[in-house]
Amino acid sequence: MIELPRIINDKCETVSLRCHGLISASYVATELDEPEFVTRTAIAIPVAPRYRTVRLEFSSGYNDLSDERITLPLERSLIGRSWNENETLYASKSDPTVWNESLTAPQDRWLRKLIWKDLNWVLCVPIKIDEQTRVIVTLDSDKPLAFDQDAQQEFQFLKNVERELLHGR
Repeated sequence: MIELPRIINDKCETVSLRCHGLISASYVATELDEPEFVTRTAIAIPVAPRYRTVRLEFSSGYNDLSDERITLPLERSLIGRSWNENETLYASKSDPTVWNESLTAPQDRWLRKLIWKDLNWVLCVPIKIDEQTRVIVTLDSDKPLAFDQDAQQEFQFLKNVERELLHGR
């Protein structure tokens, strides 16, 4: 049982590296210059007893960043929106309507300060483990996706990443 957290974090690292490779391949496919970028992966788990919050319990790429293991409200965060709607959510700074609706309450002031300052986009994928267990797997990065404006390509890219997160292939 003591080994389980390490195993889960190792899987997060594997998924993060594979998704980083997918993003890099997308830059190559669109013949764009590939920027230096960081990808991070986390598993958000509901916090008992009332399940009003989730904590980024397992992760990869959060080295020395203030939002490692952060606890976020389900009602006022992007991860919470994905959880509540049980839908995959992609949010980017390039879409301020969605991006700026997260953590807007006065009580979220400290949480906003903890969020990685370079965070540029996040993909949240809800996963049902069994009848009573759900988690949200997140992938995020510090650089905008250069192909953000090309909706068809973005859709295919996000489907590939979602498949990677859900099935590990």
